[in-house]
Amino acid sequence: MRSIGLSLLWILLPFLAQAETRQFPLEPSFKGATQVQFERLARDEGTGWQGQLQGPEGFVETLPDKCLPEQGSPEVVDAYTVDSAQPYLVVLCRWPVDHSGFDTYAIKGWEYRAFAYTWVADALIRDETASQVLSGYEGNMAIYWTHYHWYISRPLAMQKLKELQQGRERDSLKLAHRIVLERLKAKDTEAVSSYLSFRVEQLLRDEPLTVSNAPLYNDLGYALQEASWQASAYELFSKVEQVVPERVVLKLNIADALWGLYKPSQAAGYYSRYIAAMQVAGKERLIPARALERSRGNTR
Repeated sequence: MRSIGLSLLWILLPFLAQAETRQFPLEPSFKGATQVQFERLARDEGTGWQGQLQGPEGFVETLPDKCLPEQGSPEVVDAYTVDSAQPYLVVLCRWPVDHSGFDTYAIKGWEYRAFAYTWVADALIRDETASQVLSGYEGNMAIYWTHYHWYISRPLAMQKLKELQQGRERDSLKLAHRIVLERLKAKDTEAVSSYLSFRVEQLLRDEPLTVSNAPLYNDLGYALQEASWQASAYELFSKVEQVVPERVVLKLNIADALWGLYKPSQAAGYYSRYIAAMQVAGKERLIPARALERSRGNTR
């Protein structure tokens, strides 16, 4: 029985010894590589990951950096190519951070480490600037303060990297809009507040309001509204109104903002104009009940 057990163990050893791996397909390919494979490494201070580009006809290129933790065990979140003027490979790792012993100054969240690579001649080079911008920490910095990292998801990181290539240090209106909608979809209104609180005026200076970008600014106003920043929302809606005064949904947004600012009589006027516009468009069924009731001047 003992010899049978030992024989079975020897048979199973190759399978037990197989390293844990993760694969990410690359579309488009990256200088001939169609996927990147990561293998988990065992280390005294924790586990890490080593990546390798792979392609047809035996193409193999080991990535120059390993995903290693400052503490705990890291994970490979994503790996993808960015199809731009200068193609990039982006690898995103993260690991948990927990310094809960600091009481009111406790730090608890996720550290994200990005590696952005490009080919220079035949050498795989890490772009330090892009890697730093796409890296960051998200989580508690103190009991009443949360720090955010805006470029975690693949679409946002890709857009940010393309804008960096264009020489843009600040987020464009298009990127800001995508960041806000992503956080709003996750119902993270605190993140929306944090992102927009110091950016709206800068965005308006960088990209002044026009008929074409008014819908984007309208959405930012709506996001401020959802984050309970009624005064800021109303201020932005008012600017949008100067450019597209006949925009129907804007009338409802302004009415809601005025209602939130405890100005029911002014709100009623906008609700009435919104209702009239919806009726002309044959969309009476889409009018929300609050607009009908508040248009009559009913207070809370």
